[in-house]
Amino acid sequence: MRENFTDFEKQVYDYIKEQGEVLVHNLPKKMMGAIPDLKNAGFLKTYRKPTNPWASKKQTFVKALEKKEGWVHVTDGEISKKNPDRTNDDV
Repeated sequence: MRENFTDFEKQVYDYIKEQGEVLVHNLPKKMMGAIPDLKNAGFLKTYRKPTNPWASKKQTFVKALEKKEGWVHVTDGEISKKNPDRTNDDV
C-alpha cells in the first residue's frame, strides 16, 4: 500500500470512509476519477450487490478499507506477515 496520497485522493478516501458504504453513482463526478487509483493501492473495495431484495439488477458500491495492524509491506527479500511463504522474489 502506498502512503503518498495526493490531497484530492486523501479527501476522497476520507469522504468515503466517513460515509461508510457508498453507491458509486451517488459520489460527485469529480471524485469518481480517484477511485481506480485508491482501489489499486488497496485502500478501497468495490463490489456489486442488489439495492433491494426483489431487484435483479446489481449496483456498484465502494467502501474504504482500514489499514490492518501487523501488515508489513513486502520489499526485496522481506517476508510479509500476511503471507509468510511469499516474498517479493517469488513474483
